[in-house]
Amino acid sequence: MTDTTTTSTTTIAAAAGAAAAAPPPPPPPATSSPVQVAEICLDLLLAETERHFMHRDVQNANTSSSDDAKHLQAIGYRVGYALVERCSRGKPRPTDKLDAVKFVCKDFWSAAFGKNVDHLRTNHRGVFVLQDTSFRNLRHVPQHANNDVANERLQIPTGMLQGALAALGVPPTSVEV
Repeated sequence: MTDTTTTSTTTIAAAAGAAAAAPPPPPPPATSSPVQVAEICLDLLLAETERHFMHRDVQNANTSSSDDAKHLQAIGYRVGYALVERCSRGKPRPTDKLDAVKFVCKDFWSAAFGKNVDHLRTNHRGVFVLQDTSFRNLRHVPQHANNDVANERLQIPTGMLQGALAALGVPPTSVEV
C-alpha cells in the first residue's frame, strides 16, 4: 500500500511541474466589438424585472399593475433611446419616417434582439406593422397562457420601440403589441 501512495504522489507532482513549465496562453485579441452577455442572462434579467414590477405584494396598494406597466415601459424607453444613439453613431440619421422605421427593423432590432424584423408592412398613411415570428421575449411563454402573461413580457420591448422611434425623431402616436 505504501508503494501505491508514493507512486500517485510522484505522478501528481510530475504533472503539476509539467503544467507550470508550459508557457502561459496568449491573451485574447483586443477587439472593438461591444461586450456581449449570454442571451439566457438577459432573458432571466428581463423576466425577473417584469416579475418584480408586475407581481408585487398586494399590500402595496399605492401602485397598480398599470403603473407597473408604465414603469417597465419607461425603463424600455430609456434603453431604446440609448441603444439607437449607440447604433447610429457614425452613421447618417434617417431623414424621413420610412427610413427611420427601416433603421429600427434592421439596425436597432438586430442590436436589441439578435435578428432583423421578419416583415415590415405599411398602409402608406403612417401606420407601420413590424412582425417578428420568433420574438425572443415570448420564447418561454407557454402557448396556452393567457394574453396577460404575454403583455407583461412585452412592456419593456414596447418601451424600447417607443424610445428608439423618439431618438430617430419619429414620436409614435401609439405602439401596440
